[in-house]
Amino acid sequence: MLKAIAFKEWLKMRWTFLAMVVVCIGMTVNIALDLSHLMTMERPINVWSYVILMQYPFYSSLRYIPLLVGCAIAVAQFVPEVIQSRLKLSLHLPLGENQVLLWMVGYGGCVVAGLLLLEMLAMMVVALAYFPKEVMQSMVLTMAPWFLAGLGGYFLTATIVVEPRWVRRVFLILLAYGFLDALVLRVAITAYTPSLLWFVLLTVLTTIGVVLSGHRFRKGVR
Repeated sequence: MLKAIAFKEWLKMRWTFLAMVVVCIGMTVNIALDLSHLMTMERPINVWSYVILMQYPFYSSLRYIPLLVGCAIAVAQFVPEVIQSRLKLSLHLPLGENQVLLWMVGYGGCVVAGLLLLEMLAMMVVALAYFPKEVMQSMVLTMAPWFLAGLGGYFLTATIVVEPRWVRRVFLILLAYGFLDALVLRVAITAYTPSLLWFVLLTVLTTIGVVLSGHRFRKGVR
C-alpha cells in the first residue's frame, strides 16, 4: 500500500521535479562558468581577494532556488488532490489518516531534500575547484538557511493548499511569508550560524501543520 502511494505521488510531481532538476543544473553551470570567466579575465589573486576579503557571495543567484523547488513540488503534489477532491479519498484508505498524509508529505519532503542536497554537493565541488575549503565551508553555512527555506516552503505550501478554511489560509500565508523571508534575507556571509539550529527546529515544526490541515480537510471543515 505504501509503495503504491509513493508511486502515485511520483506520478504527480515527476515533471515538476525534472523541471526543478533542469533549473538547479542550469544555475550551477552558470555559476561555474561565471567563476571560470572571472579567473580568466582577472588575476586569480584578485578574485580570491574579492571573495574572501570583500566577502562577495558568488553563489547569491541561488538564494531563491531552494524555495522555488520546495513550493513548486508541493503545488504539483497537492493542488490536483485538493481541486479534484482526491485527497479525501486518499485519507479514507485502510491506513491511519495521519499515516497516509505523513507518508505523502514524507515522500515529497525526501524528494525536495534529495534534490537540494545534490545541489549543495554540486556547489561544494564548484567552490573547491576555485577556492580553499574555508570558502566552501562559509558558503555552506551561508546557503544552509536558503535550503531550509526550500524544505520549510514545501511543508508550508502543502499546509496552505490542504487547509480547507480561507481564514486560516490567509493566516498561514502571512506566517509562511514571515518565516521564509527571514531565511532568505540579504545578510553578511555566515550571519545565520549562531541561530541556525533554531531555524532547523522551526523547519521541522512546519511538518505539524500539514497533519492538522489534513485532518480538517477530511472532516470537511469550512
